[in-house]
Amino acid sequence: MKSTRGYAYPSGHSTQSNLLCLVLSKFYPKYEKDFKKIVKDIVYSRQMAKAHYPSDIKMGKKLAKSMFEYLKDKDLIH
Repeated sequence: MKSTRGYAYPSGHSTQSNLLCLVLSKFYPKYEKDFKKIVKDIVYSRQMAKAHYPSDIKMGKKLAKSMFEYLKDKDLIH
């Protein structure tokens, strides 16, 4: 893919999908399993497209967790 020739660390798709999963799971815990499945599908597709290394995906997830904690600590999500 032409679009994958640049640098991408951490994965934006991984960061965004994981953060959204965490936020939505907080408000809709009943659907947490479904949200996690969507994240898994998103990051899998990025790896299959050779757009990211596994470390890009892992760091995106780690960044999302940090962002989620920040949002909670600053009372930006309840």
